[in-house]
Amino acid sequence: MDSTWVQLEWDIPADGGSKILGYIVQYREPSSSKWIVANTQPIPTNTYRVTSLRDKGEYEFRVIAKNAAGLSKPSPPSERVQLKPKYGPPGPPTQINAESIGRNFVTLTWAPPVDDGGSKITGYIIESREFGSSLWRVVNDYTVLHPEFTVTNLTEFRDYEFRITAVNAIGKGVPSLPSSPIKIQEMGGSRPQIVVKPADTASPYNRRAVFTCEAVGRPAPVARWLRNGREVPEGARYRTEVQNDVFRLIIKEVWDIDAGEYTCEVSNVFGSDSATATLTVQAPPVIEKDVGNAIYADGEMVRLKIYFSGTGPFRYMLTLNKQEVTADHPNIHFVDFDNHVIITIPSIHSSEAGRYELSISNDSGEANTAFWLNVTGLPSSPQGPLQISDVSKTQAVLSWKPPVNDGGARLTGYVVERKDLSKDEWTEVATSVKDTNFTVTGLFEGHEYEFRVSATNENGQGPPLVGESPVVARLPFDTPSAPGKPEVARFGEDYVTLSWTRPLSDGGSRIRGYLIEKREVGSDIWQKCNQNPSAATSYDVTNLIEGREYEFRVFAVNDAGASEPASTDALKFVPAKSGNPPEILTPLSDMYGEQGRSVRFECEIEGSPRPEFRWFRGLRELADTPKYTILSKGNTQVLIINDLQGDDADEYSCRASNSLGSRSTKAQLSIRSKPRIFIPPRYHGGYEAQKGEQIEVKIPFKAFPAPHSRWTKNGEPITDSDKYTITTDDKYATLRIANAVREDLGQYRVVVENDVGSDSGTISLSVADRPDPPRFPIVENVLDEAAVLSWKPPELDGGSLITNYIVERRETAGGQWTECARTRYTYLTVEGLTSKGTYEFRVSAQNKHGISKPCEPTAPMNSE
Repeated sequence: MDSTWVQLEWDIPADGGSKILGYIVQYREPSSSKWIVANTQPIPTNTYRVTSLRDKGEYEFRVIAKNAAGLSKPSPPSERVQLKPKYGPPGPPTQINAESIGRNFVTLTWAPPVDDGGSKITGYIIESREFGSSLWRVVNDYTVLHPEFTVTNLTEFRDYEFRITAVNAIGKGVPSLPSSPIKIQEMGGSRPQIVVKPADTASPYNRRAVFTCEAVGRPAPVARWLRNGREVPEGARYRTEVQNDVFRLIIKEVWDIDAGEYTCEVSNVFGSDSATATLTVQAPPVIEKDVGNAIYADGEMVRLKIYFSGTGPFRYMLTLNKQEVTADHPNIHFVDFDNHVIITIPSIHSSEAGRYELSISNDSGEANTAFWLNVTGLPSSPQGPLQISDVSKTQAVLSWKPPVNDGGARLTGYVVERKDLSKDEWTEVATSVKDTNFTVTGLFEGHEYEFRVSATNENGQGPPLVGESPVVARLPFDTPSAPGKPEVARFGEDYVTLSWTRPLSDGGSRIRGYLIEKREVGSDIWQKCNQNPSAATSYDVTNLIEGREYEFRVFAVNDAGASEPASTDALKFVPAKSGNPPEILTPLSDMYGEQGRSVRFECEIEGSPRPEFRWFRGLRELADTPKYTILSKGNTQVLIINDLQGDDADEYSCRASNSLGSRSTKAQLSIRSKPRIFIPPRYHGGYEAQKGEQIEVKIPFKAFPAPHSRWTKNGEPITDSDKYTITTDDKYATLRIANAVREDLGQYRVVVENDVGSDSGTISLSVADRPDPPRFPIVENVLDEAAVLSWKPPELDGGSLITNYIVERRETAGGQWTECARTRYTYLTVEGLTSKGTYEFRVSAQNKHGISKPCEPTAPMNSE
């Protein structure tokens, strides 16, 4: 480069499948955001000289490639380039030493300048002055070509300083620094030479660091230590030692401000020597940005990059669900770099899902971050076996268990399919089944079927669970045999009472009842006497006409259908005129049942002729089923309700009817159940209220009889007051908290109970607010122009993590408080203090809701 131009060169990029046609070069000054095009036409090579730049200006450069498809994205900008002339005067020589000293002369040597200005060194100018004088005098009267010269005509026993200036074709350079004072006298000796240099050192916070340097020379050299060019003073933390030409600098407790270059400079009257080492203070690791929780599709590639800062070497530990992920893990790969780590999962599955924790540590501290990776895909097949029950001529009941793996997403339902074995294709029966059982209807009697069930989530339909064997659509039993021959037990005014015996075979299914029919002799038409099967083996056939002849027949009925009939002989109806309407001797009583058990209603009713008895739930007539068992023992009528559920609570009645009238008795059924609490989803992760909010915590429940509720906060009972209001109705237990403040945070537990049992639930409540002030600020140590502070976190963080601490200072002589730094840690080195100044410090905490009040100031401290 020169002061107005620069020659650029760059690497050739990938061509994107088409030959690169050329490059466009752009440049800008750092203070400008506008890029300027340097070449009007694309250049074919990967080098270019940019000219006509501002003299000695500072610039950035970038390059754009072009092919047949168009222009590429610009390259990253180059580092800033400061233009300077191609040639210039040389730099200063260094390391001026006295090789020998006599009564009136001294022989000097020196090191040539590091920078020759781009042109060969043509000579040196040597100057001297008496120690304490400001007047320099040139002592060479000819061109000195080599870095050695003997200065003569000096006065014995006086001290002199010397300096050297290098010369090249451009001119004189900058003079060197003056040598150490040299006393002119006859003597023998040698200049110091460092034989063991101090070594670079890395140290954690608050540890001990030692630099060691060994030098030889005659007379014995003395040493001084410098940090970044400034002499290191002896003090509470810095100490120097000398023993047998071995010089040590001991830092008793390393702080972050101690980092830098440390130089040991040894000297005697014949010259000096120096060596430099670097102290790296090992900063604790800090994770720059936490990784958020994420959801991935099953089989998707995961690549996470986590940046951190600090000083190595570092130790790393990655865990999944509290189990360490080892370096030879088959699916999870972990690679660490200087300032970041990369976690790669080529194909994530449910076995790699869960909570990950990454720990990065060194000797100065530790940083941690945690995140969840969830996998979403198709669910697995439902758990088998696929149970097929209650098969009939037209339907079958399927049941199964939920899949072991929901695919990482909530199940949306099940798909039920069937296949008639006389055909090849499967037919969807239902696509949005919510329960783990389903009744398949629309089957054809005698056909053979297979069934299968698949689970679905938001990602689609998983593999099916297939039934173990096909089933035939038929009842598993036959119709019963015919009942015994009916007989007329009695005559009434317009009815006869028939009685018969049970059939010899029930066909493999419980007899549900009997159907009775009648017809007049000579007619072909049979008339039904009862629409629903009658459970008793007797029945009153009504609406008969005096003097006419009738035939009667009885069918036994089970779930397979009606049996063959049993018929009477023809008989002539002659009515009986006496009798009584139904009379209730013992009415029904209200009953209380418990869920899962049974309850028995019983009443006693008489009448003549014998009444017909019918049971009702509300307005719906009941039949003898597995749910309802109906018994009749003389005048005593019994209804047993089995497997009680909450929705069985209702009004039940028994109605008795004969030719002379009808009577009914009614009773109420109530289901006793212990409370069951349902915590609403909005409370599952805890509830955060705002300061001053009127909080209402409303918890639904189911229970009978009506329960009462009680609340506790952190185990302490809560009672009605101006602060708290507790109410309980038939559906909700409610706690109202007036004017929410920070002290209201805690664990709130509600217990709902009645005489059957109780249930409870817990809700975590926090109140968003600014944090409390930090505690116990203290000045740990005092330096020349700095002080080390520490403090304790606030007792209450306001329901949110502390994001910053704000440190302020003031001079005690009436100064104003001024902010001097912000930090995430509970310690800080405050720099930039005035020597001999007296200061106080205070700290405030900050969270997402605001900044706390400042803590109490520290005691006044004096900087050294």
